[in-house]
Order: sequence, then structure tokens, then C-alpha cells
Amino acid sequence: MHIEDKIAWWLANGETGVSSKTMAFYLGYGIRPKIEGYPHDVSDFRRCFLLLETVPFCEIGLKKMAELGESLGCTCKRMAHIRGSLQRRGMSNKMPQNLC
Repeated sequence: MHIEDKIAWWLANGETGVSSKTMAFYLGYGIRPKIEGYPHDVSDFRRCFLLLETVPFCEIGLKKMAELGESLGCTCKRMAHIRGSLQRRGMSNKMPQNLC
């Protein structure tokens, strides 16, 4: 299955939110959605991580997300750190400090 097909499957069947859809559309198709966003809480990050688990290729392009704005770019550059921090905390509702 091609990357675009995996992303399309995830968009149709996965747990999505504004931030994870922003990542999927931009990394998979180069489309900047009209409504875009970055992860604001643990639930948003969880959906983004589910995208990366379903389509691991997307993780390679995370730095490209900086083209959509400083907040999203900074967050995506630190995604591995954030994932580790949240896993150590048991995916609690408390966000790690100093993400950028």
C-alpha cells in the first residue's frame, strides 16, 4: 500500500483531530488545510502519535511542519521527546513544560 493510501485509510478510519489532520494532509499530500492546528493537549498528541504509528513514514517529514508556523514546527521537531515524556508520565493529562 502506498503512503498516500495509508494516510487516506487513517483519515477515513483513524482517530483524528484538527492537529493530526493537519499533519496528515500536509505531510501526505502537501495540502495546507483551511482549518489547521497544532496539538494543544494530551488527547491531541495521542491522535498525532496514532497517525505516526499507522504511517511511520510521516515521522520523517515532521521538520517540514515548520513551514506551517513556529508553534507547529517546534512541536513537531520535539515530537520524539514529547512522546517519551508523556509515556513516562503514563499519558497523563498534564503536558510537559518547555516544549520549545
